[in-house]
Parts: sequence; structure tokens; C-alpha cells
Amino acid sequence: MKKSKFYLLGVVMGAALIAAGCATQRKGPLPDFTPQGIPMGTVQKKVDNFMVILDSSSSLDENYQNSTEFDWAKGIVTRMNATLPKEIDLKCSLTTYGHATDLSHKPVLTQYDFGKYDQKKFQEAVDKVAAPGGTSPMNLAISELKAVDGKTALIVVSDGDVVQEETLAALKKLADQFGERLCVYTVQVGDSPAGKKVLEQMAKNGKCGQLFQAKDIASGAGMNGFVKTVFFEELTIKDSDGDGVTDDKDQCPGTPRGVKVDAVGCPLDSDGDGVTDDKDQCPGTPRGVKVDAVGCPLDSDGDGVTDDKDKCPGTPKGVIVDADGCPIAKMTQKGTYIFEGIQFDTAKWSFKPQSYAVMDKIVKTMETHPNLKVEIQGHTDNKGSAPYNQALSDKRAKAVMEYIVSKGIAAERLTAKGYGLSMPLESNDTEAGRAANRRVELKPIQ
Repeated sequence: MKKSKFYLLGVVMGAALIAAGCATQRKGPLPDFTPQGIPMGTVQKKVDNFMVILDSSSSLDENYQNSTEFDWAKGIVTRMNATLPKEIDLKCSLTTYGHATDLSHKPVLTQYDFGKYDQKKFQEAVDKVAAPGGTSPMNLAISELKAVDGKTALIVVSDGDVVQEETLAALKKLADQFGERLCVYTVQVGDSPAGKKVLEQMAKNGKCGQLFQAKDIASGAGMNGFVKTVFFEELTIKDSDGDGVTDDKDQCPGTPRGVKVDAVGCPLDSDGDGVTDDKDQCPGTPRGVKVDAVGCPLDSDGDGVTDDKDKCPGTPKGVIVDADGCPIAKMTQKGTYIFEGIQFDTAKWSFKPQSYAVMDKIVKTMETHPNLKVEIQGHTDNKGSAPYNQALSDKRAKAVMEYIVSKGIAAERLTAKGYGLSMPLESNDTEAGRAANRRVELKPIQ
């Protein structure tokens, strides 16, 4: 009895180890895969829709090629999705049958309802199908598919373990609905001879079709060939640069990928400035405005105001200009700007009314030149003592600075300094000379 117990225990343990080994074997990944793109300039789509039926029944829980048939089935659909060009204009659907009970108790599920193909959303729908389970009612899945306009590719990924009569009858009914607009492509996962026979029969329905083996199309090259067979045909006249205009009509061959072109295949120039949109750094330039090599309006005198807006062309280099391209004020030999329009009440630092328009011009200039920093200088004539004039000029310079800051210019861009009577422009012996010496100057410091 003891020997018998030990023998039974050994059998049970051996079975458990075999099962564990199988479970481990099932976790193996599919072969490495790198998508091989489809050059759209060499092919054209031959279908308007595609419908995928993905077998998710319990029979796919079998080992296959170091993984499970279910992993292979999902992997084939995933790799097909990764190989299809993202921009292709198709309508599609994804229907599954079987499923693990924690996903659904329904025998058939529409995972991606018939609509515009979106590569990311389609993959999300595939990923939702987490595990196989249940029966294999492929005939019900086929019956879920509705006839739609245009040519349609029906792609069935399965082990073929289905009720043959019911499945073929449902497919014949669908083929009758579609007529010559239906092609049936089957992909077998697994090596069942009976399953292969059923899938071969299915592929004979419709105007065209073919049976593929999953292991033959799992690589990048294999899947590239599968996708081309199902979705595309060679262009009789090629579009070598893939811009949507065939070579016989393309007046601008070799257009870079992704660049929008006109009816004759040349890059668009939406604003008509002679620089195509893919190179234009200043789109929307008004008609007739001269531009540089990157499509931006010319600034011939380099004053920061483009020629089409410059009312004072030919301004010397380094001269600060306003929004119209004109010098902000009279410039002295020492590089400062005199603002004769800024006037103060006698012996005060309060402004006369006409001063505000001039100071507003200074504000706009500093807005136009955001990196500009200035020293605001106050100057007086020689009436009164030197200390008195020094203090008065300080207060007037600071009053100008405070006004400019109040209009939104950062205070760190400004300094204010009075020079009193120490820097006359003209003789103080005449009234005209003294008037010229009572002034505000701006000195750029950056």
C-alpha cells in the first residue's frame, strides 16, 4: 500500500511538473518583429473596408510555436495593424468570438464598431481581448457583419476548429450580400489539418481570397507581404515621392514626405510670397511684400521694422526707431536722443500737457525693442545755482522714468540721472540757447 501511495504521488507530481512546464512554455514571446512600412507612392489601395474576425475561443489555449495559439492570433492582428499606413483611408470593424468569461458571457462581441480606421484605437480594441475561452461560434460572428459600400476584405484569424457546415453556410450568405466586392483571407494559427481544410474552403468564397499560415507572416517582411496582398495593388503609374500626384503629372518630383502639394505636385505657397509653406517661417505675408529666403518680410536697413511698414527707409545702423521705422528723436553726436517736446512747468518737475504724447512715443519704442535699456537724462540752463539745477534735473529725469514705468515698462530697464547745468548744448547767453539747454535726453545703455 505504501508503495502504491508513493507511486500515485509520483504520478501526480510528475503531471503537475509537466503542466507547469507547459504553462511556462506558453509564456514564450512571438518571434521578433519590426514593421516594414508600405511606400504609398508605389501602391494604391484596392479595398475600401476591412473586417477582422478574431478567434478567442478556448481551443486557442493550445501550445503553438513556443507560445499559445491565442497569443499568435492576437499577435498577427497587432502586427497587421502596425504595418498598415496610419494615414490610409479605410473603414473597418473587429469582431471576436469565444472569450474568457471575465470579459464577457456573450459568444460574439463587436470590439471595434464599423467606422473610420484609426490605428491607435484599433489596437486598443485588440488589446481588450485578454484571454481565450468559451465555444467557437464563428458562424454567429460572420452573421454580425453587414454589407457596406465599396470593396471589402474579410480577414479571419483562427485555428479553424469550428463547425464546418454552419460556418460555410453563414459565409456564403455574407458573400451573396457583397457579391464580387468581397475577398476572404484566412490566417491559420496552429497545425490542425481539419482546421486548415475549413479555412481553405472559407478563402474560396468571394471574388478573391487566400489562406495564410500565421508562422509565415509573423516577421516584418512576411507581414509586409500579407498587408500588400490584402490591401494594395501596384500602381500602373507610380507616385515616386508619395505626394498623391503620379509621376506623369508631377511637375515637382522628389517632394519631401509630408509636404502638402498642389494639383501638379509642387509644394504649396499659401501666401504667394515665393517661399513654399514647408520653408516659410512667416506664413500669411501680405501679397506683394518682398521676403527673404525663409519667407519673412525684408528689413533692408536692419532697424527692426520690415520694409513694408518702414516709413523711414535707409535709417543708419544703430539708430533706435519707432514702430514706423523712424528715429525716435534727434540724435546727438554722443549717441543720445533729445526729446524737445518734453516740457515742464517753470521751476517744477510737473509736465506740460504736450509732453505726454512724446513720452507715450518713448513707451511704444521700448515695447518695440524689448531688449533696450536707457538712461533718462535731465538737463537745465544756468539760471539759479548749480546745486539747485542739479536737484531740479534729478527730479525731472525721475518724473519721466516714473511715467514710463506707469505705462508698463519694467523699471530695471530704466535709470534716471540729472546733469544740471553741466552739459549745455548752446550758449546760455541767449533765451534761445537757454531753451535748448532745458531738455530731456535718452541714452541707450544696451
